[in-house]
Amino acid sequence: MKKKIVLKAHMVCDKCRTKALTVAASVDGVELVTIQGEDKDQLVVVGEGVDASSLTEKLRKKVGWTVIITIEDVKPPEPEEKKPSNEETKDEPKIQCMNCPCYAGCGPVVAYDIVYDSQPNCSIM
Repeated sequence: MKKKIVLKAHMVCDKCRTKALTVAASVDGVELVTIQGEDKDQLVVVGEGVDASSLTEKLRKKVGWTVIITIEDVKPPEPEEKKPSNEETKDEPKIQCMNCPCYAGCGPVVAYDIVYDSQPNCSIM
């Protein structure tokens, strides 16, 4: 099951943020790492089988003090039900006459493609 771990770390400059992102991304099972918060001091890690305590310990060694804020299970997105659109519910598509200047739909226009076969019907075996 995927988990979402939110950590608060001591990140005051871009170099610290880059280092924290690198350390968090190197942990096994991590799929997504982002930075959030007003001060950009919260690290959000999403992954499967991620050990939050070992991740926190690694961040403390490389970046500075780090605190776990929340750990949540990520629910998979529910499949959306396919709603029939207006085009699928119509019986026949509306065809407009292009010869009339008004384009007012002078009735259904039926078009056929004529295919000429230049090859005689024979097979070579």
